[in-house]
Amino acid sequence: MKKNSQGSIISGLILILLGFVFLGAQFVPTVLDRFHFGEIWPLIPILIGASLFCGGLFGSAEMLVPSTVVSFVGVVLFYQNNFDQWHFWQLWLLTPTFAGVGTTLYLLRDGRPATQAIKAGAPPMVVGSILFILFVGFRYDYFFPLLFILIGLGLFFRDRLKRLFVTDKLQNL
Repeated sequence: MKKNSQGSIISGLILILLGFVFLGAQFVPTVLDRFHFGEIWPLIPILIGASLFCGGLFGSAEMLVPSTVVSFVGVVLFYQNNFDQWHFWQLWLLTPTFAGVGTTLYLLRDGRPATQAIKAGAPPMVVGSILFILFVGFRYDYFFPLLFILIGLGLFFRDRLKRLFVTDKLQNL
């Protein structure tokens, strides 16, 4: 069976299952009474992201990038909605981080070497994480402790990252 058809089959099965749940709710309205749509509506992008992720794993690897972003959006909406944290806008600064995670997963799934995948996905992950840490730090007056931690992590992993990327460059010569 081709990989593209496997992804379509899994995505199709997820949609069919959701359709049966909502159709069953039309015939037996008490089924969904336990669930309040105002609390669980962010599960829609999470399920769409999960479906795209399955499509990326078993079908077209390119789907791994949008699947991580869409799933992240669903998780942030779920958190903000259920814990009444709509004022915590800094979570959205992590979006590039998850785009980087998706890029890394895509390249690994595509058969690229791990060093190349990490090298491609690291910049958006680092930028998103730094923005998040800086803006959360400004908000909660944790700026200097978080800045020290960030600089310390950079110094701690500097040699390891240098070896990772230098080894990759030497292999390409």
